Amino acid sequence: MISTCLSVCRQGWYGVPLFFLGIASLAFSQLVQDAASEFLPPDQQVQFIGSKLKDLNSRLQNIDNIQGGEQFELKKRSATGNLNQLVSAYGSNDGKTRAIQKKLDSANQNWQTRSKEINQGISSVK
Repeated sequence: MISTCLSVCRQGWYGVPLFFLGIASLAFSQLVQDAASEFLPPDQQVQFIGSKLKDLNSRLQNIDNIQGGEQFELKKRSATGNLNQLVSAYGSNDGKTRAIQKKLDSANQNWQTRSKEINQGISSVK
């Protein structure tokens, strides 16, 4: 059996209180509750839940707007323009130019993949 540096046995007397402190902090972290919604009457609980849902919907809308890709498109256009300048200066057969083009294509594919994943996540939440 491999003995790691975080093992209670290897730490000795220093590790035992540290272990119990970790267990106690985990236990107390599970007891934390939101005091605002704990003792509300039913009509106020409905309003509280409604306000939380509106907040979450606004967050989803914000993520959807940011994810739209306007910033990425601007940076992609800028990079493409810079790449076109390199092609005009060094030619399209230059190794560095081709490497930059491959990286730009890879970044575009990664962006498209992540955008689809984010859209699927947003649509599953809605």
